[in-house]
Amino acid sequence: MYGNYSSAIRACLDQSRFLDMEEDEFRQALYSSIVVPLEEELKTAFKMDVSHVWECGNLGSVQAIAGQMAACVL
Repeated sequence: MYGNYSSAIRACLDQSRFLDMEEDEFRQALYSSIVVPLEEELKTAFKMDVSHVWECGNLGSVQAIAGQMAACVL
């Protein structure tokens, strides 16, 4: 359980994997190593629809999801 979450945390902690990358390559690696696993975790573990989360200016949705996750974990 929470395997995608663990994978994203490991990617955040292992900064060496992102060294020596060009900007576009870095962005893609960051997205695929951190954002995608976290989105998948929200979908599978918390049964949340995340399709609208990253829309420009939609900080309220991000905060609401974070609150729902905290409530599920606690």
